[in-house]
Amino acid sequence: MDRDSTVAVLVLGLVLAVVAVKKFSVVVLEGLLKLTRPGATVLLLLAVLGLFYKNYVYSALATCVLTVFLLKDLWTTYANSDEKRLNSEVEKDLARFDPSQSIDIQFGNGTAKHDPPAIYNAPSSTSGLLVFPPSEELLHEMCG
Repeated sequence: MDRDSTVAVLVLGLVLAVVAVKKFSVVVLEGLLKLTRPGATVLLLLAVLGLFYKNYVYSALATCVLTVFLLKDLWTTYANSDEKRLNSEVEKDLARFDPSQSIDIQFGNGTAKHDPPAIYNAPSSTSGLLVFPPSEELLHEMCG
C-alpha cells in the first residue's frame, strides 16, 4: 500500500467518525472560525488542490468528502455560535451595571466595605528627622 492510499484510508476513517458523531469537534470549528468562514473555506479548498497537485488523488478525494462535511457544519449548524458569543459578551457588559455583580457599584452603594489600609512594619520614631519648619538653631546649624 502506497502513501497516498494510507492517507486516504486515515482520512476516510475520520470521515466515518464524523458521520457517526454527526458533528465536528468544537475546537476544530473554533480554530477555523478564527480565519472567518470564507477564509476557512479557501484554506480547505487549497488543501484539496494541494493534494491533487502533489498527485495524491485518493487522499484528495477523501479530503473532499471531509471538507464537504466540515464546510456544512461551519456554514450552517455552527453559524449560531456567533450569536451565542455576541449574547455572552452583551451579558458580561450589562453585568457591570448589576449591583450583585459589579464591585464598583457595591462600593458606590456602600454595600461592600473593606478595612482601611494598615502599615505592617511601622517605622520606629527617631529623633534625627527634620521637622518643618525648622527651628532657628537647627537652621543656623545646617546652613551656617
